Amino acid sequence: MIWVDIIVENTIPNWKLGKVFQELLNIPLERIQIIEGYDDFPDTNTMSLVCQKSLFHAGFVMMLSIYLFGEIAENNPNHDGFVSRFSMLTNCKCLLPSESNNPSQMLLYEGTTKEIVYIDENIFERDGIYLLKQ
Repeated sequence: MIWVDIIVENTIPNWKLGKVFQELLNIPLERIQIIEGYDDFPDTNTMSLVCQKSLFHAGFVMMLSIYLFGEIAENNPNHDGFVSRFSMLTNCKCLLPSESNNPSQMLLYEGTTKEIVYIDENIFERDGIYLLKQ
């Protein structure tokens, strides 16, 4: 089961993502796998974290779909703290879908700062691009 989707402003190399997840969750690097497509999903008995990385061509350019397994899944970290620390460690702004009924409302994390923002729904629907509404 997916734990969280994080939409990130910059592309981060797989090796760095692995190191960041290792630091955030205190799990061995060999129990973390970054994949590009769902078909690449490993045997979940061998992993603590699987991150499916999707890239976009504009706006916030990367979505990370994070899946947790085993002991780490039983002790789910807090989303706010996780995304805030992820933002600080990667020096990237991050969007997290809010729990609002409005699908364009997102939470924007920039280090320890968190604010409610809105994506431009027309551009998202037309082009699949995450751009903040001005």
